[in-house]
Amino acid sequence: MSRTLWRALSVLFFAQSFGGVPARASPRAPKQGYVVHEWGTFTAVAGPDGQAVEWRPLSGPSDLPDFVYTIDKSGGYRTLDNRYKGRPGTVRMETPVLYFHTNEVVEVNVRVDFPEGQVTEWYPRAADRGRGISWDTVRVDPFAQPTLPHDGSDSHYYPARAVDSAPVRVCDPVGNEWEQLLFYRGVGTFMLSLTARLDDRHIDLSGAAMGRVIVYERDGDRVGVSAHDRIGMVVRPELDDTVHDAHVVVRQELLDSGLFADEADAMLATWDDDWFEPGLRVIWVVPRDETDSRLPLHLDPAPVSSVRTLVGRLELVTPERADAMQATLRAHPSPTQAAATLQEAGGRFAEPVLVHLVSRLPDGPDKDHAKAVLSLLRTPARS
Repeated sequence: MSRTLWRALSVLFFAQSFGGVPARASPRAPKQGYVVHEWGTFTAVAGPDGQAVEWRPLSGPSDLPDFVYTIDKSGGYRTLDNRYKGRPGTVRMETPVLYFHTNEVVEVNVRVDFPEGQVTEWYPRAADRGRGISWDTVRVDPFAQPTLPHDGSDSHYYPARAVDSAPVRVCDPVGNEWEQLLFYRGVGTFMLSLTARLDDRHIDLSGAAMGRVIVYERDGDRVGVSAHDRIGMVVRPELDDTVHDAHVVVRQELLDSGLFADEADAMLATWDDDWFEPGLRVIWVVPRDETDSRLPLHLDPAPVSSVRTLVGRLELVTPERADAMQATLRAHPSPTQAAATLQEAGGRFAEPVLVHLVSRLPDGPDKDHAKAVLSLLRTPARS
């Protein structure tokens, strides 16, 4: 029997066994083997020196479905308890997802190391998790048509599924958790290679990016976006653009990094509310060698090719934002009341913005009050 005929019969067998042949072979998949694409975000807040400050990125409510596993409730609950909400770090590793593209059923051993951090949320079920995550054997099946879990919420988790990739299933004794991707999140303590120091109307950028560095600022409905090919001193953008303009610029960087169009669109849909919310931030694609150093990826058998697009997001604390926080502190002489007000208004970024404010205040009652509030923000309330 010829190899071509044998391969055709194999495809027919898998189609009959696993729910039918796709309408067409995937043009993005190799003739044999598979390719893997990944995207995710490293989120940090810059201090006065441009370096990421320590904060507690798990504070605030979760935006994940209730079937997602978390560090404290491995049975499948999305709410992290207070022990883990108080976990400090300098970088929130947000929603890396792995897509597999293939025209054949393959089984892959998958492990991602995170030597400078801790994985805190993930799906599907993992064999091991801690300073990294391992799914052991994952069955990648382009012929499967599984029903994927959904908790009825409008979580940021779901847009990542809108990609023409092969469904995956973890091969363990239970074996009933299908997904369109492998998902994980975590908290790390390290410095991103790109720094941004704000000096009134100028931003001093240093470090490295895979492509252009994008500066985005929004004040209410007024938006400004600028893209820079070189590191150095840049001017804060004029607020005469639109959110759509920012989408176009960021999307092009994602495509230039190697992501397929639907993958780039899924990433934008996932982070639309966060990347383009009010504030001032720097956005860039992290160089591949930095990604591989922070998150070593191990796949066996190895893919034909891979793309890893980790986007750096560095929040900058503007003088206007710091002044507004100081006004709030003065309006609430009770540290407990001030902490609650700041948490409600600033969410998870309330703490790092306050760190920035404390660093610039002169010694005196205002600084002492700010320090007392900061201490409360760093001490999650007991359940």
